[in-house]
Amino acid sequence: MTPIPVQLRVSHAHQLEQMPFDRLGSVLQPGDLLVVNDSATLPASIDNRLHYSGQLEDGSWLVEPRQRQGLGTIPLSWRADQTIELPELGVRKLTAWPESNRLWRLENAPEPVAYLTRYGQPIRYAHTQRELPLQAYQSFFARVPGSAEMPSAGRPFSWEMVQGLDIASLTLHTGVSSLENHEMPYPEWFQVPEQTWRRVQAARRVIAVGTTVLRALETAATGQFHGWTRHIVTPENFRHSVDGLLTGMHDPTSTHRWMLQALLPAEELSRAYQGTFNAHEFGDMHLILK
Repeated sequence: MTPIPVQLRVSHAHQLEQMPFDRLGSVLQPGDLLVVNDSATLPASIDNRLHYSGQLEDGSWLVEPRQRQGLGTIPLSWRADQTIELPELGVRKLTAWPESNRLWRLENAPEPVAYLTRYGQPIRYAHTQRELPLQAYQSFFARVPGSAEMPSAGRPFSWEMVQGLDIASLTLHTGVSSLENHEMPYPEWFQVPEQTWRRVQAARRVIAVGTTVLRALETAATGQFHGWTRHIVTPENFRHSVDGLLTGMHDPTSTHRWMLQALLPAEELSRAYQGTFNAHEFGDMHLILK
């Protein structure tokens, strides 16, 4: 895969600047701590008919029925009396999940990493222009398999860029994207290691690499350091666990844009989105500094 040049927009002190992403280090300061998500992407699409979105405490899966459109897929309306045939698992019914009208439960499910490695492929949406291997959907920091979709803020980094940077990691396994229906973020499994939290508290400035990291750190600031987070970051409940956020350029309908307003007023956020940019998981980046 030929690398796509990534641009970086920087919002700071009511100013907006643009530069190549590989110049990120020029706007960081000594003592800045970048916190990254080390979750690795699973091949979470089964025959383009079912998307895995996480494993619940009882071992069942959260899944989303899909139908093919182009090289990607779009949501498929589903009823409780319908069945789906899955490799090795046979014909199954899906159980309603009360926290979403879009996600369903697959009970008596196998261990997800081994099963999806054998039968899955990367999730691709309707905006996908070409088929890419799983490696193309891995963040630079990917280490712990578990995400349905790539924690994409970590994708455009390189070994050259991270030299000399102060970096700490946590894990948050992403579920499926919620762009289509303006839904709020679903519960997601996360873990903030004790060492990472100590470094966050001691750092001069903390910059979350991705909204997944922001969600995990804001949850940790409530006293919960692992398990399922249902915390939704808003300007009203922002606990100031970070001083900056490095994130992608989000679709205008994405609920992620609401999270960004915890760090950047709406009018400045709108200004940052003016002009031409590439969105989605392989798009440009936006650094917000308080």
